[in-house]
Amino acid sequence: MAFASNFLKDAYHVGSEVRGILEIPREIPGLICIFATNFLLNFGGSIFIAIVSQLLAGIGILALGLHTPGFSIMCIWLFINSMGMHLFLPQQEGITLELAKENHGKALGRAKTILIAGVVLATGVFFLFYKLGLFRFSSTIKWSLIVSAILNFIAVIMFFFLKIKKKKQEKQKIHFEKRFTKYYLLAGLAGASKTITSVLGPWLLIQTFSKTSEYIAILIFIGASLGMLVTHLFGVYVNNHRAKSSLILDTLVSVIIFGSYFIIAFFVKYNIAIYIASGIFIIDMSLMQTGIAKANYLREIAKEEQLTQTLSMGTSLEHVISIGTSVAGGFLWAIYGAPYAFLLCLVFAVMAFGLVFTRL
Repeated sequence: MAFASNFLKDAYHVGSEVRGILEIPREIPGLICIFATNFLLNFGGSIFIAIVSQLLAGIGILALGLHTPGFSIMCIWLFINSMGMHLFLPQQEGITLELAKENHGKALGRAKTILIAGVVLATGVFFLFYKLGLFRFSSTIKWSLIVSAILNFIAVIMFFFLKIKKKKQEKQKIHFEKRFTKYYLLAGLAGASKTITSVLGPWLLIQTFSKTSEYIAILIFIGASLGMLVTHLFGVYVNNHRAKSSLILDTLVSVIIFGSYFIIAFFVKYNIAIYIASGIFIIDMSLMQTGIAKANYLREIAKEEQLTQTLSMGTSLEHVISIGTSVAGGFLWAIYGAPYAFLLCLVFAVMAFGLVFTRL
């Protein structure tokens, strides 16, 4: 849910502390992703997992769209939707790498560009219907969530027709070989980036500057539109350069984005701050798919039959940091102010940047 912060504020009127805590039911599915993936591998490969993931995501979001349940029930449906979304995250890159016989960086960039094109289209539709008064999170029936569920179910049908040559798959095994250490650490530290993009960045605009879903939709539309070009170019860069060079660029981008948020959070009382914060948000959105550098790095060090489990393990580790920084960031924000929430994520970004240069 790209508009999760707007949904929670408009439908349930949550504050900063509760917003951070609500990342637990949203992000725990990512934490247990590796275990769920290994279980599902007993019944099928990456396509089967993708089908299950879209079903769960659709069921969870449909339940939230049809009515406004009590807070506790809402958390359960949010968990089910999030379980589906997080199961699918590693499958996006895994299926792409399985289908691509060569030029893996370009293939990842192309796949992510198509994904972003979907975000642009969906955001444009959301903005249009929001202006018409049809997509309101404060209403009992939330048509934007119902449309989202329908798209999930369409994806299920499409995956039935996607064929991948069956290969040997190592089941129920988590890979802890030494060569995966750097990938796992980088994936874990990337959780701070996820927190900024999905929680703290939007919350700064919504809570501090009182911006609506309409305003966030415009920013996402602009950022995602730019992201199509940026992601394509970055995919080409990843394909033509050493993995280390791509990882340096990926982690450096996070340091710059987090540092910018940290600085602007001190100056929110100035009128110009909203424009700068919006600009940072747009840039962040346009660069959010540079994480393909990590997937390409993994492709170089892992066997093909290890990709699904290792990508899923990376997703789980990412959410260890994501959950921690979301909850801690919410409390830091409420007690000390927004800058300290962003500072926490900046520290993790600097650690990831330094990690790239180490030998593990």
